Amino acid sequence: MKAIVVGAGLDGLSAAVRLAAGGVQVQLLCPDEAVGAQLRPIELAQDHHGKDWRYEFAPGAECLTLPFVLLDLFAAAGRDVRDFLAITRLEPLARYRWPDGRRFDLSSDDSTLIRQIGQFAGPSAGAEEAGGWLQVLERGRRVWQVAEPLLTRGAEQFVENIRCAGPLAAAGALTLPFRIGLLERYERLVNRHVCNPALRQVLRHRLSLAGADPRRAPGMLAVLVWIEHYFGCWRVVGGMYRLVRQLELLALQLGVAIRRQASIERIITRDAHGKRSACGVGLRDGTELFAQAIILASSTGQATSTGQLRDRGSTALLLRAKGIYEELADVNYLLAAEREVCVYARTCGDSATLPRECQSLMVTSRPATTPSELIDDLEHRWGLRGLRRRIVVEQTAGLHEDRTICNDLRCWLSSPPRRDRDVRGLYHSVGHLPFIAGVSGAVLSGVRIAECLLQDHSRHNARGADRIGNALGLGAGI
Repeated sequence: MKAIVVGAGLDGLSAAVRLAAGGVQVQLLCPDEAVGAQLRPIELAQDHHGKDWRYEFAPGAECLTLPFVLLDLFAAAGRDVRDFLAITRLEPLARYRWPDGRRFDLSSDDSTLIRQIGQFAGPSAGAEEAGGWLQVLERGRRVWQVAEPLLTRGAEQFVENIRCAGPLAAAGALTLPFRIGLLERYERLVNRHVCNPALRQVLRHRLSLAGADPRRAPGMLAVLVWIEHYFGCWRVVGGMYRLVRQLELLALQLGVAIRRQASIERIITRDAHGKRSACGVGLRDGTELFAQAIILASSTGQATSTGQLRDRGSTALLLRAKGIYEELADVNYLLAAEREVCVYARTCGDSATLPRECQSLMVTSRPATTPSELIDDLEHRWGLRGLRRRIVVEQTAGLHEDRTICNDLRCWLSSPPRRDRDVRGLYHSVGHLPFIAGVSGAVLSGVRIAECLLQDHSRHNARGADRIGNALGLGAGI
């Protein structure tokens, strides 16, 4: 079988790898010269005291929340992901600070989290607040246990699985909204178990990072807080673009043909048994390529996988500063009544053009402010003393953060189907799943669409074998 995957972001690369691992002959069409072009590091240069400073800046937080997604993808191809990538766990997950000097480190370790909550809330309320936080996590764990197929496979595949499983499974699915807490609001769940206002703010903030409104979102979205607590947040050593390059390497090893600077102009279809079927694509240069199946991998999947900032009411500032601010964790949220500031901090000891003792900072502010005011805020309000004089490279950035998580099941149920309703053999990947975005959502989206295609191909072959067996009088399933 031949398949064409259009788009070489994380979802397109993942789909190509999964198809090739399943024995499909795959051609991957990349609209640019390099795969995953929107994930490539930003190259910046600036003259500082007569010297030309240059560096690369990765466009986003670069956190991976479901590491088993990569393990399963590489395992399906008969490879060990550790031979291709090194990933490190972030601890703490994030550091929260307030203008009055309070600090809270959000940990993915149970004992450390309980201790941090106890220290933050004080000896009189610490145990009660820690117990309430664990109750929110327990709700998320129960949702994952019951609804993991729904969360990681999407509506179309979930409904199809129920249909194939029979009436008993369908009856069980009717009780799913009650079992996963769909009828309770997330904010009410948090307020019921946690009393400390700042800890409530942290729990609401974790959900808002995923794009949901805590005031409207159902209690089932506590699963997002549990996912990052249980699976942790991970960083790919060398940056997320290294993941792109290693997926490209794996695809080439599996025989995927990558055609670069190939932009499609149309889908070629033919009529078969009263229904249109996709049979190829026409490129802008006039070339026509033919295959039995076409996957359209969304270009937004290339951008969403980095967690880039899409909120135009924000300021994004890229900085490279001399020295190390020890008070910064990898991910920092500075919460004030009038402004939320996020600082992603990386130590930079791998650049030949920069001092070894140096930090790379991506700073975002909501609502928007001027870069000068933002730097002053970091210096005088948040304790990054001497920041302005330590900056060697500074540039504002038009980065975009994708926030695509649903507030309820309406978004999930209305998400685009994987199989095109009008054209047989045409499949769609939107670059994320309704409740899982970021890198994991992009990879999962590509993998699931590839598995959907493989499943359809297997059924088609089985029906063909049945027809041949019946024609020869040998029975079905030869």
